[in-house]
Amino acid sequence: MASDWTNNDNDNNDTALGFSLADVDTTPELLPPGVYPVACTRARVTTSKNNPSTKMAELEETIIDGDGKGRKVWSRYVVAHEKSEVMARGRRDLATAARVYGVAGDDLADFVGRECSASVRSEEHTSELQSQSTISYAV
Repeated sequence: MASDWTNNDNDNNDTALGFSLADVDTTPELLPPGVYPVACTRARVTTSKNNPSTKMAELEETIIDGDGKGRKVWSRYVVAHEKSEVMARGRRDLATAARVYGVAGDDLADFVGRECSASVRSEEHTSELQSQSTISYAV
């Protein structure tokens, strides 16, 4: 069975993109800081790749109206960690999000489909790959 992967000896040039990757602007398009109406569209608990004892609650939120409609924001909250202060901060921040969404209990599925207003700020880092928009909630 033939592979779709190239091994650099492809004579018929079927791997050409038709544009130069060097010409593509890789500057991240961060959301402008502000308050946005969002809906939680997905939620899950994941395990850290680097430390299997670290568990994170992840929320995917979608802006549902106005500027940025359809854009996504992802939030991660450390809910299990060997350092109690890290775990406490993550649990506190997740509990704040839960109150704003009107969620109580212990199942992230309860977030999905709910809406709230979220404050977004941009965080610049030395690497453009690390620049991100972060979300917070006002109770």
